Amino acid sequence: MPGQSPAESAAARADGGGGAADGSSGRVPGTETEGSSKAAAETAVGRPLEPVRLPADPSHFSGRRAELEELRAELTRPGLTARPGIEDPEAAEAAGRARVVLVAGRPGSGRTSLAVRFARELAESGAYRDGQYFVRMSEPRAGGSAGGVGTVAPDRAARALLAELGEPSPGLGGDPCEALRTALTGRSALLVLDDVRDAEQVLPLLPPEPRCLVVAVGAGPLTGVADVRPCALGGLDAGAGVALLRGLAGDTRIVCDPVAAQALVEDLAGQVAALRLIGGWLRARPRASVADARQVLAEATEAALAVARKEAGAVSVADRARGAGDGEKGKGPASPPASPPTPPAGKPAGKAAEGDQERSASSAAAVEVGRAVQRLGGLIAGRGGRLGERIAEQLVSKGLVTGAQLPSEPISGRHPVEAADEEAADAAEAPVAGQQERRSAPAAGELTPLDRAFAAVYADLPAASARLLRLLAAAPGGRVTARTASALVGCPVPEAEGPLRALAEQELLRVVDPEGPEPGGAEPRYEVPGCLRGRLAALLADDRAAETELARARMLERLVRLLGVAVAMVTPPVPGARGPEELPSGLRFRTRVEAWEWLGRELPALRAAARDAVAGGGLDGLAGRLIAALVRALPVYAGGRAGVEPELYELHRLVLVLARRSGQRRREAAALVNLGDLNASAGRHREALELFRAALGPARAADDAVAVGRILEDVAGAYRALGDLMRAADWYRRALGFRRNRGERADEARLLLRLAQTHAAQQRYREALREYRAVVSLTRRLGDREGAVGGLLGAATVQESSGDVEAALRSAREAVGTAGEDARLRGWALGVLGDVLERSGDAAGAKAARGA
Repeated sequence: MPGQSPAESAAARADGGGGAADGSSGRVPGTETEGSSKAAAETAVGRPLEPVRLPADPSHFSGRRAELEELRAELTRPGLTARPGIEDPEAAEAAGRARVVLVAGRPGSGRTSLAVRFARELAESGAYRDGQYFVRMSEPRAGGSAGGVGTVAPDRAARALLAELGEPSPGLGGDPCEALRTALTGRSALLVLDDVRDAEQVLPLLPPEPRCLVVAVGAGPLTGVADVRPCALGGLDAGAGVALLRGLAGDTRIVCDPVAAQALVEDLAGQVAALRLIGGWLRARPRASVADARQVLAEATEAALAVARKEAGAVSVADRARGAGDGEKGKGPASPPASPPTPPAGKPAGKAAEGDQERSASSAAAVEVGRAVQRLGGLIAGRGGRLGERIAEQLVSKGLVTGAQLPSEPISGRHPVEAADEEAADAAEAPVAGQQERRSAPAAGELTPLDRAFAAVYADLPAASARLLRLLAAAPGGRVTARTASALVGCPVPEAEGPLRALAEQELLRVVDPEGPEPGGAEPRYEVPGCLRGRLAALLADDRAAETELARARMLERLVRLLGVAVAMVTPPVPGARGPEELPSGLRFRTRVEAWEWLGRELPALRAAARDAVAGGGLDGLAGRLIAALVRALPVYAGGRAGVEPELYELHRLVLVLARRSGQRRREAAALVNLGDLNASAGRHREALELFRAALGPARAADDAVAVGRILEDVAGAYRALGDLMRAADWYRRALGFRRNRGERADEARLLLRLAQTHAAQQRYREALREYRAVVSLTRRLGDREGAVGGLLGAATVQESSGDVEAALRSAREAVGTAGEDARLRGWALGVLGDVLERSGDAAGAKAARGA
């Protein structure tokens, strides 16, 4: 298939093919589904687009009694406002606001489990009766750097909470955080904000309601939020650690060898995630003893060093690349490079280190050269940066740099409106501080308990299971089902179910719905624990790049097909339209309800898959198809485009990135027009105008006459909405001339009418009357009776406004004659005639006209 990479073509063949995304200059296909989604929308009442709820109690929770007591005491501690005689500016800030409690700890310390347990206890006690809600403030970036974790902007979290509260979410340009604060005022609710990066993520969400509670989970103190004292987590004590092992591995082996069990807890410093991994290892091996687990753990040092060094090296490369970008924006220097890895056996350490350092320096320098070249090209060529791309191609052809060393997305000049939006998105997608263990490559004595536990468990996995686990680092949103896993691995769905259950049994995966699906219900979903994502991504980076890209292509192809079938099942069939290709038996949705439930669960993950695919590059064709399918699906599930404008805006911006990266000017113009339409529908006419004008250049460069004509008219409409009628009339004339030159008479008549209306709004009655007469003449030649009646009645209105009542009456009567026997048009014309007669003082004539 033209325009696809080999991996995309292979994935399409393996999964049965499918349609291609449309790059035409109109809108991305699917934006017209609002009318066809009404039947599905009737079942969507009260269904949030991104549901959030308090997770189920963590399994095998043990210990943390002192921490739970500390959190309870924090609720009764007098705040800053209760300190008499002390004037503190923070007191005024904290007064009348929700109390914030912080659970602080490193990833893997059990901080989220503690926060959920605490929230459950409060809910069971009858507190916070208006609801308890859980929102994760970070998300994995499978398409980005190894171990990449992005922040969730407060706006996105607020929209999810508003949906769960059943409150309307503001449209494009609105402030969902303010809407959330207003919605929570007067309520008693509890919010758990997981994986918080800093105070900037928390402050916009704090409701001005003392009866609300916010439990934040993060790596460190929330500097900037007044009156917050962290509850810091360390390791479990020996008794709690042994209890956790007993819950995971069973009583017998732990009770039979309590000394070894306590020593195992001490070996792992009581770290919850490490204990879970070893407990899962024991549970999956009923014949293994606790002593065997200690032995495996002791032998895992070398493997743990290798994994930790890969992760540290991957994060260091990502930090250097991000640091270069931050340096351009004045955000500070890049992070220091990681220590060089241990040389292979038989190779002198000094020469190996020199070679590694030279290669690292050469790679970093090449990246900097590539970025500088593209920035220079962008500055010279303006929007598009095509000159920079050509210079980069010359450097690659001369062997000065390789294609892999150049950034995947060209750095080009951007329109001011888009630049502001993209900077905000970049800030929202920056990796979370503290979510990755950003350290230099460790020595043996610096390994964490989680390093050794993961290495021990991973080394003992079968090769197929280990490969599946690595590939899950590429799963969208960090979550996976058997359908997704089978596509990644390239096997039938039933063959993926067993390995997923086995990985979950060993605590390498977490079941998202711990109660499990009902019989015949939804398939179980799994997610990679946050503390393991960086390690798995680093291991995946060592796999063959072609195999990894093929796995990603199979997954995207599968998601596109599932999404297309699900949307087709929940919407009424369109007569004459070709239905989606039937799925294999293991992938089919049995009922319309099952397809609807799948959409509700998976749409957030599908949007994450689109973001990851665009960020990762290499599969732009499949990424475009997935985005086009999402543009169709979101309005179907939400019951109309108005409910998902921010999500559609994000998707069209991704299309814009793809179009500019591949030099598809027609598609670039279409994306800009779609973005402008969304802004215009939200009343943001200034932003819409800027985007429409930015789309004109790409449309002309692509020689897309249909798009050019429409954009000219859109620019005129934006000026008219802004009240700049002179510029609106000028752009309508440009659009009119363009249509006349192309012989598009129906569009010419429509633009003459718009131009006449614009002149009338400026009280330029002579020009307006001239255009209305031109409308009447043209529509009569075209046989358009309705257009002719509209032109005559417009002329009557202008003549009356200019004081020529007799001429207005003649035009109105002529309109009645032109309407003929068409009852609708005749009624319209007689109504206008009656209004003119009444305003002229002829009440009897007006009554007679309306009665006719």
